[in-house]
Amino acid sequence: MEGTATGLDYERETVHMDRLPEPERRRQAARFDSRLRVYHYETGRETVAPHGGPLTIKTVFRGTERFAFGGRRLVVRPGQVLLVPHGLVYGSEIAEPTETFSAYYPAPLRQDLLQEPGADPEPARPARTASLPLAPLRAGPEAIRALAASRTALAEGEMARAEECLIEAARHVVARVAGLLPALDGLPAASPAVREELLRRVLRAREHIDDDLSREAGLGELSAVACLSRFHLLRSFRAAFGETPAAYRMRRRLEVARDLLRQTDRPVNLVGQSLGFASHTAFTRRFRLAFGVTPSALRRRAI
Repeated sequence: MEGTATGLDYERETVHMDRLPEPERRRQAARFDSRLRVYHYETGRETVAPHGGPLTIKTVFRGTERFAFGGRRLVVRPGQVLLVPHGLVYGSEIAEPTETFSAYYPAPLRQDLLQEPGADPEPARPARTASLPLAPLRAGPEAIRALAASRTALAEGEMARAEECLIEAARHVVARVAGLLPALDGLPAASPAVREELLRRVLRAREHIDDDLSREAGLGELSAVACLSRFHLLRSFRAAFGETPAAYRMRRRLEVARDLLRQTDRPVNLVGQSLGFASHTAFTRRFRLAFGVTPSALRRRAI
């Protein structure tokens, strides 16, 4: 299926560029340069040869997809996105039932996304965008909603709405990845490649904490997830994010608790219990220290 009226092509199977005759390969490459393209399909096994392309957002709605960037191996799972810079050569492999989704952004859109104020911390310096870290990361609620909406619009044949949602998703993903630049700069490594690998590893540890904020994951568990020693993980996590893993977990628990108190009618004591606080007293004390108000008082204000 292909949408031509809005500058969006929608493909339900991959195109193996390395298997195409040269004239068709040139035609396909020209479309990548000028049109927003989406490849969205389900497969149980597939290998795509190394190739380059435009700025791309990769995600999966189920299953996993593995990517190879030279010697780097990255895995994308549901809820994660991978932002692939323009021109970077990579291959991919799927070895289990997977619903894969890739959006390729042509040059005009790429330039707008990378220069948009707020998307890049230093929009006046185009060279800085080339150093956006290559790492699978949680998409964030705005990007998840936009990608899901684009998936629905594509299924319903609403290409104009799908195009809008895909541009919105890209805006949020680029901003989220660009937001990692301070973390990348803060890591204690001289080599850019080593800093980027360290960032990927501490991100794995941080996302492991986010997977279940109610459960305390100690340094031993997190260091195994990140494939770092406990000392190296603690030092790198603090350098990247400005706080230790335990401090990050506490902050996120309190932020989630605040949102639940404002947005739901769940009893205050159950909010604390659901986030792993040992007692209502402990929850109240920590909450007051963080926000200057007790959970019960915040709930009363929200009503």
